[in-house]
Amino acid sequence: MLIKSINFMLSAINSINNIDNFLDSLVEDQPITIKIGLSATVSKPIAFTIKFNGQVIKEQTISTSSDSLNTFTLDTTKENTLELIMHSKGPNHTVVNDQGEIVEDSFIILSKLEIDSYDILADDEFINNNSIYTPAQSFYKGFWKNSTLSLNIKTPFVDWYNEQTKLNTTVGGDQTLQGSGRDKMNDLVKDLNKLNQ
Repeated sequence: MLIKSINFMLSAINSINNIDNFLDSLVEDQPITIKIGLSATVSKPIAFTIKFNGQVIKEQTISTSSDSLNTFTLDTTKENTLELIMHSKGPNHTVVNDQGEIVEDSFIILSKLEIDSYDILADDEFINNNSIYTPAQSFYKGFWKNSTLSLNIKTPFVDWYNEQTKLNTTVGGDQTLQGSGRDKMNDLVKDLNKLNQ
């Protein structure tokens, strides 16, 4: 009985020591799906670029007022950066009349920002805590001058996002782990629960 208990303890300790490697293996190359909706009002063409971890995933010149939805499934690392960039807007893009009123302009409204089905655009707290808007000013969910929104994203996204905000989340009773490798992880949790008893 004592040898059986010692073997069980050694097995549990070995499992605990390997948990970091196991968790790291779960997040390697885990894809995320990002949806970006744009609503452009254009008097003269402007350029818009979407980057992920420094790589351009979409670059476009927007020539007409229009709405568009871009969906990307991307491989991730532990720490990632999504950049939304409006550029090439010059002084001729904004036309002002004699009364100082804007009569023509080019700008882009961000109509959707969704990561793995979570509505990030509706989560002002998350955006404020995890993004940088350049030039420095408050982010009003759009681009009225040449500017960049850089959003930091960590993986596994669902776990990290739930630590960052209370919006879009629900908490229940007994939970089982979701995702790849969950059977191994649930077995480990059961073993640790037995050890506690």
